[in-house]
Amino acid sequence: MLLPILQRQSLRSAGLRRHCRLLHISKPRLRIFDPVRSEDELYTLLVLSTSRRLPLITLWSASWCPSCHAIRPLIQDLVDEQAKNGSLLGFAEVEIDLPTTSSLASLYSIKSIPTMLAFHKGLALNNRIVDTRKAKHRGYLANWLRECAAAR
Repeated sequence: MLLPILQRQSLRSAGLRRHCRLLHISKPRLRIFDPVRSEDELYTLLVLSTSRRLPLITLWSASWCPSCHAIRPLIQDLVDEQAKNGSLLGFAEVEIDLPTTSSLASLYSIKSIPTMLAFHKGLALNNRIVDTRKAKHRGYLANWLRECAAAR
């Protein structure tokens, strides 16, 4: 079932080549992906996370957002910590201030940045973080990530 999806012309773009190495890893490891800069790249990551049965955590941000830049290292650190505890998650930042990703924000109802949204089996979970104060709180964010990892 995955093979026809991966053979789509749009997925043979730079996004797939950049993330394709993950298909050949035999042992699950930490998954921190490059920033998403197009719809095809997000679609590719959703296919990869679904095939590996890993929830995908996304940080919806913009290049000019100082809160986004402050939250990103915290999230990456917590995702790494979750991996050490045996709960594997994927993480990617989606930059929505680019013309190639602006339609994604409306597709997933992103009304403010930073927003954290989790995907499981290719679908967005209904628990999202939009409050910057909560996103900067390490304990709250760690609990949210555990809930997302439990969706496996």
